[in-house]
Amino acid sequence: GDDGVDLDGAMLSGTITDNVVMGGTSVGSDGFVLDSWTGGTISRNTASGNGNNGFLILGDITGGTISGNTASNNVNTGLLVLGDVSGAMMSGNTASGIGLDGFGFNTVSGGTISGNTASGNGGDGFFFNGDVTGGVISDNLANTNDFGGFFFDATVSGANTMITGNTASGNGVFFASDGFFFNQIDDGLIDSNTAVMNPDDGFDLNGAFNGGTFSNNVSNNNVDDGYAGTAGAAGTRTNNTANGNGGNDDDFPP
Repeated sequence: GDDGVDLDGAMLSGTITDNVVMGGTSVGSDGFVLDSWTGGTISRNTASGNGNNGFLILGDITGGTISGNTASNNVNTGLLVLGDVSGAMMSGNTASGIGLDGFGFNTVSGGTISGNTASGNGGDGFFFNGDVTGGVISDNLANTNDFGGFFFDATVSGANTMITGNTASGNGVFFASDGFFFNQIDDGLIDSNTAVMNPDDGFDLNGAFNGGTFSNNVSNNNVDDGYAGTAGAAGTRTNNTANGNGGNDDDFPP
């Protein structure tokens, strides 16, 4: 299908602001397509009712600002990055009513993903397919998504990685899912995140917790465990709280 704003084919920087792409519902049509982003501003754009992704970045994001954009009622993913995020400030973006994930990332090695909202989407709120080895993921909200809130499908590592202040609330509308799912944690800081009223675990540390710090997190009123895990922990856990969960408040093995 025909994409709305198609800038595929070049390393891009500059300014893309105040555009609206609506209703490109033919199969495969994206609202906005960029090859990569190296600097400048993508701001206050809207992609609604498109037949594939709202915003698709085919390559890496190395700098600039991506803020205040809205993706709604697109068939696939609200904002999807197929390359690596190593720079840029991605903030204040909203994805709602999307057929799959609100925000989808491959690998993250730097930059800041902060203050974004994924609400009422058909998949996960925030899906991280590859390794997270650096950067800041903070103050994002995932609520009432059909699957999980924040899904880290590979490994979180890197001493400078910070996952802080995020909230997962009332997700798993269609399929019982966790507020936060971590496949493996090797390093980094996971601090002051909140999981409430999710239909599975608040925090599921599915694989090895080999290092890093897991601290000051809150897990309340989830249907299963507040904190769940399958492997022993060499990392540091401190000052986490859990109340009113349907399973064990803390089911993470020693």
